Amino acid sequence: MKLHQSIILLFLGAFVEVIFSSCKHGCGGQGGTSAHNKEESHNMGLNCMNCHSGTGEGQGCFAVAGTVYNQTFSKTKSNPTIQMYTQADGKGDLIKIIDGDDLGNFYNENSSGLTGSFYPVVVSSDGKVQKMLEPISTGACNSCHGVKTDKIWVD
Repeated sequence: MKLHQSIILLFLGAFVEVIFSSCKHGCGGQGGTSAHNKEESHNMGLNCMNCHSGTGEGQGCFAVAGTVYNQTFSKTKSNPTIQMYTQADGKGDLIKIIDGDDLGNFYNENSSGLTGSFYPVVVSSDGKVQKMLEPISTGACNSCHGVKTDKIWVD
């Protein structure tokens, strides 16, 4: 009987190890929201959603995330503000404001108001503005910017 119990315990232990090692953080954790003058983010320029999604290893799920650079793309732009509008050129309703951090990253878990397509406007800490004139429907900004198109920038 002891050999049988040992085999069962060994099997259960291996099963539990497989189950827990394959679990992802998912969307249950609190990934938070970026804020001016904070340095809690990382991996500037990478697609944040690779990790901060339901299948990723990052804590929490981001609705919108990316990195802002200077015009020459040589360094990140500290403390940007991202504004989301319902119409191009900063027109229509302002549906969300996200303050970027000291490292140039911006991220937000709250997807309220972000249904359909929207138009981002990037504002630097000294008030310079860069507008995206085409609508986007995903908040995974670095999945295109820095890959298929120029990095997000403002100067």
